[in-house]
Amino acid sequence: MNTDILISQENPSNQKTDEREALRALNHRLCNIRGIIESCTNLLKYSDDKSMIKRWSTMRNVFMVTGRDRINSEMEIYCTKKETIEGISLEIYRNVYDKLALADSNYKSLFDLVHNSITCSDDNKNESVIAGEKITDILGHIIQKLEVIKVELQKTENPDR
Repeated sequence: MNTDILISQENPSNQKTDEREALRALNHRLCNIRGIIESCTNLLKYSDDKSMIKRWSTMRNVFMVTGRDRINSEMEIYCTKKETIEGISLEIYRNVYDKLALADSNYKSLFDLVHNSITCSDDNKNESVIAGEKITDILGHIIQKLEVIKVELQKTENPDR
């Protein structure tokens, strides 16, 4: 019995499973980023003058720990899956890539605003809330598209379903 043939026959399925798992993990990390931004945005949105200083400081600390290139690093991981995703839909791949680039740009702007402002003004608060809401909307769209890709990968693995 030739084991090389068995390995090559099993490999495509294993590779698709690995790709699906990688997309699941990417989606999970994007959900975490979205949750962090959403929480920080809500902290600011519903703050009064007394709580604003503490909440701004909390948001600033969260962003410092998360890092300025957080979405960019996820974008790089997404690009490694280009061939697999393009095989399902070139349109979805490009759409998600463009949305990731937009989310990254908005995230970096928000990070810079928070990082460079030790105290929070009403203008900073309003800008942060608007930027945070934009980012969470964009990430929500990306997460939906990645779910579609994951389902399509699963269909190619198990065509009977």
